[in-house]
Amino acid sequence: MSENQQSMSAEEAKVEIEKIRKDNENLKSFYNTQMDMMKTQLEFENMRADIKEAQLRSLIAEVKMANIMAPPPSPEDDKIDKSSNNTRPLKRPEAPQKQSQ
Repeated sequence: MSENQQSMSAEEAKVEIEKIRKDNENLKSFYNTQMDMMKTQLEFENMRADIKEAQLRSLIAEVKMANIMAPPPSPEDDKIDKSSNNTRPLKRPEAPQKQSQ
C-alpha cells in the first residue's frame, strides 16, 4: 500500500501543480484586463487635472486683468483705512428685569 499511497500523492501533487498553474493564468488574465481599464482611468484623471489647471490659469488671468483695470486707490481711502481702528465698543449686558406678579 505504501507504493499506492506514494503514487496517489504523486498524482495529487501533479493535479495540485496543474491547479496552481491554471489559477496563475486566470489571475494574470484578470490583472491584464484590469491594467487596460486602469490605464484608461489614468488617462482620464490626467486629462481632468489638465482641464482644472487650465481653468485655474484662466481665473488667475481674469483677476490680474481686474486688478489692472481697477482705478488706483485714492489718498482719501488710505486716510479712512488708517483712521478706523475697526473696533467697536462692547454692549453692556442688560440686567434681567423682574417680572411683577
